[in-house]
Amino acid sequence: MEHRLADPQAPRPVSSHTPNNRIDVSLRHEYLVLYRHGEVRLISHISSGGGYFFCDPPPNQGICGYAITPHGNFTALSFVPGQVKVPLGEMYNPVFFIGREFAIHGDSYVPLQPVSHGCVRIPNNIANFFHTLFTIPGTKIYIRRSR
Repeated sequence: MEHRLADPQAPRPVSSHTPNNRIDVSLRHEYLVLYRHGEVRLISHISSGGGYFFCDPPPNQGICGYAITPHGNFTALSFVPGQVKVPLGEMYNPVFFIGREFAIHGDSYVPLQPVSHGCVRIPNNIANFFHTLFTIPGTKIYIRRSR
């Protein structure tokens, strides 16, 4: 392990689509990499969808489903500052990439394993400035299960 610290390597891109400004999310390794002008600007651990079945009773509108983070090619759509109430709870400084359902957002609980309902959680201290590092809307987000 010490040799890795002495000679750190940037993570491999998660996609063959590698625009200079993008966000890569590895669901397999639970990390996010933000690239700006082709350079790594931020690496953070994440917590993605836990894969469990959930059924949240009212007042959460009785929403049921599997806690899965979608994989694919997305675009940062919008940013909403502060604590945002959504049907399944609250998000801090969410950057939405699918409607108002899936986001990269801050949370106080971001363990090194998947536990979310499907969003990509990042630590709150990173969510404080995360949205300032890229263009919203427009930045590509690549989420993959492999690599």
